[in-house]
Amino acid sequence: MTDLMSIRPGMQIAAQVAPDADDDELAFVKQMGVDWAVCWTDNRHAGYDYYARTKERFARAGLQIYGFGNRDVHNQDK
Repeated sequence: MTDLMSIRPGMQIAAQVAPDADDDELAFVKQMGVDWAVCWTDNRHAGYDYYARTKERFARAGLQIYGFGNRDVHNQDK
């Protein structure tokens, strides 16, 4: 992902973006002046290859991924 030490100081704004967002949605996020994205996926897509492809596609749109979560491992019943 991102080397946290390379992030410029100060407040950073991130948009929550679907990892399968189309090019128009990524362009819209960038046009709002947002440089960072947070994505959520599920167990079906959780893995290095999917994360790397998504990171590359977002980078082509000028966005960096700050976090990539797996919703299937959060908020589970006991």
